[in-house]
Amino acid sequence: MNGLLRFMKYDRKMENLIVFALIGVILIIAGSFFTRGESGGKNATKTDLNKTASLNSGYEDELEKKLEDMLSNVKGVKEVKVMVMLASDKGTMVPAVDNSESKRITEEKDSQGGSRTITEYSSDKKTVTVNTSSGNQPVVLSETAPEVKGVLVVVNGPDDSDFLYKLSSMVQVALGIPAYKVMVVAGK
Repeated sequence: MNGLLRFMKYDRKMENLIVFALIGVILIIAGSFFTRGESGGKNATKTDLNKTASLNSGYEDELEKKLEDMLSNVKGVKEVKVMVMLASDKGTMVPAVDNSESKRITEEKDSQGGSRTITEYSSDKKTVTVNTSSGNQPVVLSETAPEVKGVLVVVNGPDDSDFLYKLSSMVQVALGIPAYKVMVVAGK
């Protein structure tokens, strides 16, 4: 045992190894504190996702209600239920951007007759915002709705394939989607 202690005292490599091991343990402990502090940020992100989901749910609900209103006015339809599925969480927005670009050319000549030309380009892009009561809001040039992944329609009415085909065609035209994304079936 004494030989081992004496070996550890005089061996520099062993001392360095112990120091690095202690530093590693300290970094692991410090890292666990930082990840605990970030959980508040993760919760905020989950809240933002829930808000986005509720907004999309509102868009889905709006499409469903419009389709139900439209299809319920068709002769022979007694009751109709519509379910719309969106392919993405949200649509896309294109904000207005203020672009500032400049170009500067510098020509230098030295006393020995040599010359040098320096060309500098700079670009600055800023999103255009408007002050509102809720704070600064970006100016949106265009906005697209989320893509419709599919539509399911259950209709109480005639169980006739031509009738169901016409309802399917109405949904396709109303949403601008192909036939394979629409399913219309007869209900009870």
